[in-house]
Amino acid sequence: MNKVLAAGFFSLAVLFSLSTSALALGKGDNYANFKLEDMKGNPVELSSFAGKVIFLDVWASWCPPCAKEMPFLMDAYAKYKDKGFVVVAVSVDDQKKNIEKFFKKKMDGKEPEFPVLFDPEKKVRDLYEMVGIPASVVIGKDGKIAYDPRTGFEESHIPEITKQIEEALAK
Repeated sequence: MNKVLAAGFFSLAVLFSLSTSALALGKGDNYANFKLEDMKGNPVELSSFAGKVIFLDVWASWCPPCAKEMPFLMDAYAKYKDKGFVVVAVSVDDQKKNIEKFFKKKMDGKEPEFPVLFDPEKKVRDLYEMVGIPASVVIGKDGKIAYDPRTGFEESHIPEITKQIEEALAK
């Protein structure tokens, strides 16, 4: 009898873990709002960009793929910002000085025009149930996630990401 109960509880635990992992935000879901400080200490809420296409990116200064992705994000923002597009870059670094060093050394002093938010407690990564970095999601003008979240970055991803941005802007 104890073995039957134990097996039953184990089965329920497995089902529960599967069902909770299915709760991760995905295509068609409403975005999850959050409020973080930017690099100057000003509070920024994701909802302040409502009505725009948002490329939400979680990254860190010590992450090599993140360093490869940042120039693309800067270029995409410059290209599409006048069409209702914004990049919101959320750093999970422990200290702001590491982010500042990243832009001085790895980006040759060039800082992005889009908001860079500071999230040492990794609240946004957890809120969106992102695994790994960089992790990104495209949010449409309607506030819904336009494409399933993506983890990682390689230059071969650029055409697909660009297509997603352009399709979201066209809606």
